[in-house]
Amino acid sequence: MVKYFNYSDFTILRDFKDLEFELQSTDSYSEPDIQSEIKKTGQEDLLQVAALQTAIVGFGNKTFGTIKFKNEVFNLDQVLPRIGVKTKLSLKDKVKPNELTPRRLQRFYRHSIKQYLEDNTDKESYLYRKYSDHDFKYRTVCFPGGEHLVETKEEAAYMLQTYINVDRRQETSISERIQRVLVARNIITLAEAREIVHLVNTELPEVQHN
Repeated sequence: MVKYFNYSDFTILRDFKDLEFELQSTDSYSEPDIQSEIKKTGQEDLLQVAALQTAIVGFGNKTFGTIKFKNEVFNLDQVLPRIGVKTKLSLKDKVKPNELTPRRLQRFYRHSIKQYLEDNTDKESYLYRKYSDHDFKYRTVCFPGGEHLVETKEEAAYMLQTYINVDRRQETSISERIQRVLVARNIITLAEAREIVHLVNTELPEVQHN
């Protein structure tokens, strides 16, 4: 008996046009669901400011710091979980479409974060400050969540290059996710993404900033 079939040996294959099916996205993020969940908290403005804090200042070791909002200081490590933001997730945890996380807040409020950077030319995200080459042209889109906002191939390439530098210094693989996002949004093709990765890894020096 043969181990591998020729095409003519398969007896159960059917044309996809004869099958009733619909492909489902693996992205569980849903902005209508996220918006509804944010409204349920009754803390829309506070969450918008928190998203800005994490995108501009950043957070590490799941420590989110504090913000001053309406003349009151809020400890985000305490406030976010209390109003339903999941801050203790591991990479293996699956998140439901309506669940709030710090990264999802950055993504949801991405246009507001960009507007803040456009209105405040003296501000820059930690991602731009620490890991990019400081090209001012990309300052307003180079922040966590900006990969869901960029519109041009040049902006996409800048984001990918910046995250490759993050991976080099932090020994992470975040740029792989950024690459998938940019390709899925049809900003760049997979071939273009791979070419960017190749150029960065073989020709461009690592950017070092404190």
